[in-house]
Amino acid sequence: MLEFPIDEIYRRVAKFDSIREDLYITVGSGTGFFYWYNDEVFFVTSRHHVIVEEKAYLPDSIMIYLDTEPTNLHPNTITVPLYDKTEKPVWQVLATNSEQIFVSIPMPKDIIIQDYTHCFIAVSHFPSVVSLPVDDIIVNIPVSVCVSLAGYFYSELQDCKAFQKTIEKQGEFRINRRGFATDMIEMILVLLQHNLDRLKELEEKSNITQEKRMEESAILLAIRDNMILELKKVTVQFHDVLEPSVFERIHGIFSILKDSNLEDYLIVRHLIQKVLSILGQNIIFTQ
Repeated sequence: MLEFPIDEIYRRVAKFDSIREDLYITVGSGTGFFYWYNDEVFFVTSRHHVIVEEKAYLPDSIMIYLDTEPTNLHPNTITVPLYDKTEKPVWQVLATNSEQIFVSIPMPKDIIIQDYTHCFIAVSHFPSVVSLPVDDIIVNIPVSVCVSLAGYFYSELQDCKAFQKTIEKQGEFRINRRGFATDMIEMILVLLQHNLDRLKELEEKSNITQEKRMEESAILLAIRDNMILELKKVTVQFHDVLEPSVFERIHGIFSILKDSNLEDYLIVRHLIQKVLSILGQNIIFTQ
């Protein structure tokens, strides 16, 4: 996978409408993501898209829009009930460290959903963290981060501040620009650090031909360049909400890496670790 995994994340998130079936109307909308566990698929979103008791916000189902071309066998929308025949909620609250409350909604067995490549992976029935395979590693991402990313992938306005005000005025959900920037930067830096480690290991290998070394190096450098490009996009778009210390260190990383050499490998790694320390590093990867 040569590109930073934006597409891989995007295919696992979706937008939806909240439906009151008794009134035949759409009462709200939101975003969330799919995860797979033990041959079952679930959809996660913020609880306030499903129920707000004090406001009598009680949709019966959600209609999820899939990022696929519709066919007779596979429509590009699926309607998922929020309650069973006894009016008991089918959704359950997830335990996370976030101040927000998230719910997991099971996909009914009779709904043919996309293949499992459209789902994050979970190691428990009600996860606080889900996983995304990227190249030869697994990126572990908090549920709150995935929901945050889903919200931004489906913003149709380029000006995020204007989009935030529009959404908040409608009272549907709140967007944390600082949180989104933090999540994205942290994810990119974790992957970039792993990429630099692999480049350093390749440089130190003695039992490899020069041709093979150049071939592997070209692939790793392409991955690195794509991640740097993605990091630049995020820092430009969200520079107003980034702490000066984060912004300065990221520009230091850009300055060192622009020459495409590993002479200052330890300095870059130190800068990445400093930024991750400031951000809190919620995202990790495993081999």
